[in-house]
Amino acid sequence: MTRQAILHLGMHKTGTTTLQHRLAGYDDGETRYLDLGYSNHSIPLKLAYLDEPPRGFYASDDESDWPAERAAAREKIDAALRAAAPASVILSGEELSTFPPGLFRPKLMSHLRRHVSDIRAIGYVRDPSSFMASDFGQRVQAGFRQFRLSRLYPRYRFRFQGWVHVMRESGREAELTLYDPAAYPGGDVVADFVARVGLDAERVPPTATYANPSLTAEGAAVFYAWRHKDGPSPLRGAEQQAQIDLVNLMYGFGRNPIRLAPETLEHFLQAHGDDLEWIQERIGRPFPPAKEGPVMFRDSDHIVSYAGSLGPELAEWLFEKGLEPVNKGRNVPALMRGAVLQILGVETSRANRLRYRWDIYKRNREADRRARADRLRREAERAAAAAAQPANSTGS
Repeated sequence: MTRQAILHLGMHKTGTTTLQHRLAGYDDGETRYLDLGYSNHSIPLKLAYLDEPPRGFYASDDESDWPAERAAAREKIDAALRAAAPASVILSGEELSTFPPGLFRPKLMSHLRRHVSDIRAIGYVRDPSSFMASDFGQRVQAGFRQFRLSRLYPRYRFRFQGWVHVMRESGREAELTLYDPAAYPGGDVVADFVARVGLDAERVPPTATYANPSLTAEGAAVFYAWRHKDGPSPLRGAEQQAQIDLVNLMYGFGRNPIRLAPETLEHFLQAHGDDLEWIQERIGRPFPPAKEGPVMFRDSDHIVSYAGSLGPELAEWLFEKGLEPVNKGRNVPALMRGAVLQILGVETSRANRLRYRWDIYKRNREADRRARADRLRREAERAAAAAAQPANSTGS
């Protein structure tokens, strides 16, 4: 039996978390889901093969532990591969498709070849319109407050070109396929992966014990309007946890899926025509047209205006969830702000609300300062990388 390593590359928004939780612990004697202590292998693979710590990996600037942690991660992967022998192994991490260009992929491939004789790379590719709508819904939960399509676009060549190259060097093609639940048995991407890889479907739990919940268009709109006015979410502490609790409380508010207006997408996607043509050639088919719905976001002003119309429904929802709406005018940012204060257990008096808004103002100023410094640093890094790039380096 040829021993394989099967790399599941994601991408994000293609049922990856569900797949990881359902396949964790899979072992039919011939193929095993590699046990690295996480069902999502992104973290141990980051530790083992990135050239430097991911941004924000350490709370301080002290990265002195990085070499030892990287060596320990590689040894952990080695030990897991030895323990699984002679079975083939599955590794899954959606961040495999977002790691920066560099030596990560060759290092991973070289390391795996010490243990296996064949490597497959499988990636599910979601169409841009549904990906961007879904990504917007997730980002607003974390404080996304500027409706910028460039932040939502999946950048297919960035995600997959490196895998196309390293797989061709190994004599294989990266197996990229359109994420299309309508074509899967029961709409289940896990069933498609199981059949594609040749696993025993009877050994795979039929339902996920974990799934990523998502906001409706209504929920995304009120979070966006709140953050657009009040600024970014706190990064840590009790207030951050209170806002996580509020996100969980808001699941189920409204009924419409998030959609982006076709006229909003059309011009933007035309500017990315080369990237879209490249990935559609790799998956062997065109992307489906964008889905429409009762609520289709056009721009920032439209989202804020739509959220403003939801004040009465939001107040009723919060009341049903055990919170006391604090704004008689049903102002959405004020309602959300008051909900966080109540979750924190803070008396929602006028004085405390004003103090909370002053804290927000100070935090926003500091966040804007850091964001500007980060932007200038990234621009300098991109300029340096562009200057160092060989003039004849072109992608296939």
